[in-house]
Amino acid sequence: MPKHRIQIGNKILESSKDIPWSIILESAELLKKFARWNPDEKKWIINWRFLPHLSLVLEFIDKISQYDEIYGIKLSEIIREILANIPAEKISDNMLLVAPIDFDPFDIIKSQDFEFLKSRLKKEKISLADIGDIEVPYLAFPIPIILKEIQAGHMEKFPDILKDALAKIEVKKLQPMAKTYPLNARKIVVEVPSYYPKQLIDELLSLGEITIFYEDASGKLSEKTFNLSYIKTLSDGTKRIILPSYAIGLIERIFTRYKARIQIDYGIPLDEIDLMRPNLQLMKHQQEALESWLMNGKRGTIVIPTGGGKTHVALAAMARLKLPTIVFVPNTWLLDQWVTRISQFLGIPKGLIGVLGGGKRQIRSITVSTYQSAYRYIEDLTDKFAFAVFDEAHHVPARTFKDVALNLRAIYRMALSATPKRRDGNEVLLFKLVGGIVYNISYRELVLRGIVAPVAVRKYLVSLPPDRILIYRQYERKTNSIRDEFEKRKYLNKMIEIARDNPAKLEVIRHIIMKHKSEKIFVFAGSIKFAELIEKEIKDLLPTALLTSKTDSVREERIIRAFQRGAIRCLILVKKGEEGVDVGDASVAIIAGGSKQEREIIQRVGRILRGGKDKLAWLYEIVTRNTVEELL
Repeated sequence: MPKHRIQIGNKILESSKDIPWSIILESAELLKKFARWNPDEKKWIINWRFLPHLSLVLEFIDKISQYDEIYGIKLSEIIREILANIPAEKISDNMLLVAPIDFDPFDIIKSQDFEFLKSRLKKEKISLADIGDIEVPYLAFPIPIILKEIQAGHMEKFPDILKDALAKIEVKKLQPMAKTYPLNARKIVVEVPSYYPKQLIDELLSLGEITIFYEDASGKLSEKTFNLSYIKTLSDGTKRIILPSYAIGLIERIFTRYKARIQIDYGIPLDEIDLMRPNLQLMKHQQEALESWLMNGKRGTIVIPTGGGKTHVALAAMARLKLPTIVFVPNTWLLDQWVTRISQFLGIPKGLIGVLGGGKRQIRSITVSTYQSAYRYIEDLTDKFAFAVFDEAHHVPARTFKDVALNLRAIYRMALSATPKRRDGNEVLLFKLVGGIVYNISYRELVLRGIVAPVAVRKYLVSLPPDRILIYRQYERKTNSIRDEFEKRKYLNKMIEIARDNPAKLEVIRHIIMKHKSEKIFVFAGSIKFAELIEKEIKDLLPTALLTSKTDSVREERIIRAFQRGAIRCLILVKKGEEGVDVGDASVAIIAGGSKQEREIIQRVGRILRGGKDKLAWLYEIVTRNTVEELL
């Protein structure tokens, strides 16, 4: 009597005993259903049909075990191992694959009742550690057809084998995964399969809708919406959506809301950098601001009045994330100040901090850049940073600054501002590109907490000299008689200039400075010409310096240092020192030239608030009586 031999995968089993011919012939009738006879090697080779004919396989093992129990046990163990290690259902190539265990797949494939499913047989090779490669059959059901029938409420038409498989697999896992990835420096692509909700598609498209307010010569605001998103439907129904780069940080939020899956290639470095040795302590309100920002998904605008320590919040965020970061600032003063603060509080040597602006072009994992330079080199920056800080963030809606925020791929964003509100209403663009207000603390609350100084406000009203009244009234009459808004605006600006640079203000400025000559003083002027007159008027009273756009950077730095150590007691500023730059502490501010923007007033007042509760700050506003300046 011969031995019995079977091959499963790479494993060959042989009976430990001789098997009677009658049993070998009887077993052969069963084996023909799921194995192939190899006459040269005198062995049966199990093929893919063993799974649909599992009952016959077990019947054969029972029969052979009666004559060779050890052989039967070995065969049983291999079958159990195969069943334990092959997936009963899985997703592959947009198909749901279901293993037909003890079930003839052709009962479904050839059935007219299930013809609508367009199922087919698919055989896959699966490697098992102790057995080798085996061929496993699957009933393959096209996922788009399954989803379409489920959405139509026709699930009851499915065969039981498919219903059982769907009960084990969440339907959402059947959906082909959406993908997003960079297209180029300024654009990203989102590929959304056809079965995703229309509302999700609409929400993605809305990321490319950018609304901007424009102010014409008359001061009238008009709204315009730009659609920067594009959509194309591919042959398989997939929606291909192109969006500005900034949107890549918001994609995951949208898909999470719809409980939809997406694979995201951010195209930016997300590995932690090991440069920082943080050394900073946050005050309570700063910690509150940081936590609010973190809770909002590491995006949003933080509003803290000048002197309240906005910079420390951003530095703490950088220390928490430890990711490649770029800080944007509006001028070179702040550029240098940020480099110093990063080095001081995060322990990064200045030589390892990138600088873009002021004639420098060094891009490193931690970089500080002016908005203007970033606009010029945005394609070099877009893929290098995971975190972006927008200091003095009210600048973001301006055209060049907007393009920086719009085309940067950084997924984490923080805006810092004493007041993000803009006269033109474009703070809505800031909130869209960086995130809405996540923390806001008032000046009053900072005073109560002893963080900034209380301020006493005094207003002086002065009259125009007679010769200037005549000129002012002429412009006033022309303004009232002209209908053309552009021409009207020109004459109105002339009226503002006459009132703003009223020489009668000089005597009042001198009087205030005499009163406070032992303190440090800021004087804010509306024009360089009038600032120079102020300097002549008061320089005999105390050491005075003038900072304007005409001041070169070397002299500028020398003046600031002299003011900080007290060698200069009065600093006259024209649009300088109003952007959060720490030019030093002072307790008196004289506004000699009015501003049309609330934000500029807040910046000016903020110059004297540093120092806390043990100090009283004085704010003097000198306004020309019975003129447009009173309205401003």
